[in-house]
Amino acid sequence: MADKEELAALSEIISVLNKKFQTEFNDADKLFFDQIDAELVRDEKLGVQARTNSIENFKYGFDDVFLEKLIGRMEQNQDIFSKMMDDREFGGLVKDYMRS
Repeated sequence: MADKEELAALSEIISVLNKKFQTEFNDADKLFFDQIDAELVRDEKLGVQARTNSIENFKYGFDDVFLEKLIGRMEQNQDIFSKMMDDREFGGLVKDYMRS
């Protein structure tokens, strides 16, 4: 889970995006960014690259891993969506849980 500093940074990112791109991301949307951030922090290979490269060189490896994590998160959400729509029992259980 994110600490207070991470949540403040995520709030700042949301604010910047909303102002610059006229979006309406909210606190709930921070979860998406928090999940990607957590995956990047847990990535051991990326950690090694961060410790052993200049920021200029690190950005090349980071960009690739960031895109992988972004696509992975999208695919995970698509998998859940598809499972909920295709499996009535699964979808029903989720709805019942959310309703209670």
